[in-house]
Amino acid sequence: MSMSMIGLDIAKSVFQLHGIDTGGKVQLKRKPRRGELIAFFERQPRCTVVMEACGAAHHRARVSRGLGHEVKLIAPEAVRPFVKRGKKNDAADAAAICAAASRPDARFVAVKSLEQQGVLALHSARALLVRQQTMLANAMRGLATGFGLVVPKGMDKLGELVALVEGDETFPARARGVFTGLLEQCRATADRIEDLEAEIVAHARGNGAGERHGAAPGHGPRHRADHRLAARGHGRKASGTSRARGTSRPGSGGCQASTRPAAKPALAGSRRRATARSEGCGCSAPRRWCTAPGSGAVPPGRGCGGCWSGVLSGW
Repeated sequence: MSMSMIGLDIAKSVFQLHGIDTGGKVQLKRKPRRGELIAFFERQPRCTVVMEACGAAHHRARVSRGLGHEVKLIAPEAVRPFVKRGKKNDAADAAAICAAASRPDARFVAVKSLEQQGVLALHSARALLVRQQTMLANAMRGLATGFGLVVPKGMDKLGELVALVEGDETFPARARGVFTGLLEQCRATADRIEDLEAEIVAHARGNGAGERHGAAPGHGPRHRADHRLAARGHGRKASGTSRARGTSRPGSGGCQASTRPAAKPALAGSRRRATARSEGCGCSAPRRWCTAPGSGAVPPGRGCGGCWSGVLSGW
């Protein structure tokens, strides 16, 4: 049995294999367990192994390359159209991986090295701690608000909130103890964030490519450029398929105005604020920067000013 390509679905502890020959005929359907996978590939002649790009796929890719196989990672968004309707299971996913990778226009994701994954671990930990810091700050604000102590939003305003709590003699002792505990945890989290940022900046300074990207127009702080370089080959993030607010849709680098219908005009005297898109202008500006002309919501030098029927709210 000679196979030219094996699709490997690694979503669970029991892996699904789907192997085809050079003519596309199915030669293999198997579900080995995690401990049996390496032994299976050691027995196979050299072939192409295709997996969906995810965190675990990069480790499996390095192991398979060490066994002499050619490994390719493909973004999950590129595989999804090839899954047969009504057959969403591991076997169908593995077959869809082979079908997507067999396309002549298939685009693959680079396999990350151990160093790249190590740098991404710093960024992931920092992002987690930043979220926790925000949660702690919001908990402190909510606690103080219950006793009539309010300050403007922003992490830099927490000092004012602490001063108000410490100066309020009517603040209950039990609530003060809870507030102090949250404050200590918030400060410890901030210190850990600073340590991680120092490591990230030190790595970026030692990386010539990170220095070039950090100095390029539009790239922002150095640690963001360092994250971009380390995240290359991640799949969703590196292939331009993020669906987060203010980003482009798959296959596009800019404005998606033509993908949404125009909003109905607001009636006279109505409080409704027009925010939907009008007809697409075809510009290459990021979505969040493409706004109505003269609305004042477009940063200097950003966007075309013709993609929205009203002012942009909430960005």
